[in-house]
Amino acid sequence: MKPRAAAAAALLLAAVLLPACASTERPEGVVERWLISLNVGEAGQPERYAPDELSNRILPPPRDPNDLDVIEVGKGRIEGDTALVPYRVQVVDGPNLDGVARLTRTADGWRVVALLPRDPTLAVPSEGGRHVGGASATLWVISVVLALALCLLSAGLMALFGRPDATAATGSGTVDP
Repeated sequence: MKPRAAAAAALLLAAVLLPACASTERPEGVVERWLISLNVGEAGQPERYAPDELSNRILPPPRDPNDLDVIEVGKGRIEGDTALVPYRVQVVDGPNLDGVARLTRTADGWRVVALLPRDPTLAVPSEGGRHVGGASATLWVISVVLALALCLLSAGLMALFGRPDATAATGSGTVDP
């Protein structure tokens, strides 16, 4: 394979793989980032994810860092442009709050729009619900195959282009120690 063809193949592979990573925002991630931003005090920006009215229901101001002892988010359910995500928080020296966050898809991504009572079909992992990051066996196999393909592509490119000649690098016929 000629160097130009190898470069074109690498560029084509990058063009195919990069868009697959472009939109990985999940509703569960938005709920988790919202709760974490509530927990960092004034440095957080919970208004990016939910209206102040909803944030105040979880943790009223003034908010200090680490006011939430436990933050747990479970696997949600997406129904069109709406998502339902279970959550559980434990306020330090305060109540345990759990329920379901309803999110709506906007032009900027997912946004928490309402807090609903617990739904028995949606649970956080500590209550037997599904973990957010659980991947199927098929996804693992595909990932391993893609990783091996990238390794082979890298090895092929290194073999094709090789190392620079040591004499060319020093400009003399001897190699510096």
